[in-house]
Amino acid sequence: MPTEGWTEGLMQYLEESRDAHCSAYLAWCIPDEEIDGVPLSDIIKTQDDLYSYLLLDTRISAIVDTTWVAETMTSLQQFINQSLSADNNEVDEAINSTLVEQSRSGGFLYDWTDYNQSYDTWSGKERLQYYPSTYIYPTPRSNQTVLFTAMDQTISQGDLNFENVERAVTQYINDFIPVSTLTTVSGYQTGDNSTKSSQGKVYFIGQTQDQPYRYYLRRCDLAIRNSEAEPMPTAGSWSEWIAISAPIESPINNSVASFFYGERLYICWLSKETDGSTMSEGQTEATYTNWLSIYYRDSGGQWSSFRKLPLPSNIQNPTNIAAASNAQKPLSSLLKQRMPPMVNGLNLPMSTIILGRL
Repeated sequence: MPTEGWTEGLMQYLEESRDAHCSAYLAWCIPDEEIDGVPLSDIIKTQDDLYSYLLLDTRISAIVDTTWVAETMTSLQQFINQSLSADNNEVDEAINSTLVEQSRSGGFLYDWTDYNQSYDTWSGKERLQYYPSTYIYPTPRSNQTVLFTAMDQTISQGDLNFENVERAVTQYINDFIPVSTLTTVSGYQTGDNSTKSSQGKVYFIGQTQDQPYRYYLRRCDLAIRNSEAEPMPTAGSWSEWIAISAPIESPINNSVASFFYGERLYICWLSKETDGSTMSEGQTEATYTNWLSIYYRDSGGQWSSFRKLPLPSNIQNPTNIAAASNAQKPLSSLLKQRMPPMVNGLNLPMSTIILGRL
C-alpha cells in the first residue's frame, strides 16, 4: 500500500495543528504577570515571541525527529544564551550571583561560546581534560594545523591503501621539518603588559635553516591562560607557524620584523639595491640604496604591499636607523622605550623599525 500521500497528509495535519495550538496559547494561556509594569499579554504577540518565552521552537517541522532530552537541552542552551546576553530580566546579575561566578575563569560559562554551548565541542574538551591520552587521536582536536589538515584531506580523498597513506605522511614530514627547525629572528608584543587582562599578543617571525630563506609567523595570545596569576601561557595560547607569502628577498642581516598598527599586522625589512656606480681611484664601484619594505596582512590572511621607502645614504645597516633618529640613545635603550618617530607619515614605535634580532 503506497504511503507517500498518507505521510504528506499527516505532516500537513501536524503542522497545522501546531500553528493552531500556538494561536490558542497566545489567545488564552499567556499569564497576567507583568514585567517592568507591562503585562506579558502585551509583550508576547507572535510565535517568535512565544519561542523566546517558552524556550521552545514553535516553528519546527513535524518531519524533524527529536526527543524530550534533546528539546530540554536546547531549551537550557537558549536560557543560558538569554542570560549571558542580558535578555532575561529575571536573572540575577549581582556581583556574587551564580551567573557572574560561573562566567569567571574556570567557571562553566567562561568558555560557553567557544566550547560548552555545543555538545560536540564540550564533549571533546571533556575527553581531553579527563582522558588526555586521547589527544593523540586527531578527531577531538579543535586547532589542527594547516599541514595536518592537508595530510588528512589527502588521505580521505583517495583510496585508503598503503601507497596513498605513505605519500601523504611523507609529504607531511617533508613540510614539517623546515617548520620544526625555524630560528626566531624577531618578536613584537601588543599591549602595555603581559598579563591575562591586557588581551595582548606577541608575534614571532621565524626563518628556515636552508637557503633560499623562507619566513614564518606565529602568535602567542597572552589572554589564554588558566588564571590571572598563572605566569606562563598555556599550550592553547600558541598558534601554528604560518608561511609569510610576502616576497622577502635578501633582507639585510636576514632580519624581518613585525608590528601592529591601526588594527593591522605589518612586517618590514631592510634590503639593499644597486642604483648606479662611481669611480674611485680608477676603479668602478657600485652604489647602493637601502630600502625599507612594509607589507600588511589583510582579513583573508594574505600579505599585500604597503610601502617601500628609500632610506638616507648614511643608513647602511639597521642599527644606524636608531643612531640617525637619536644619537644620544643606544639601540638597547630605544628598544625598551619604543620611541615613536615618523616614517613617511606612518607613526610607528621605534622597536618596529629596528630590524635587528630581538
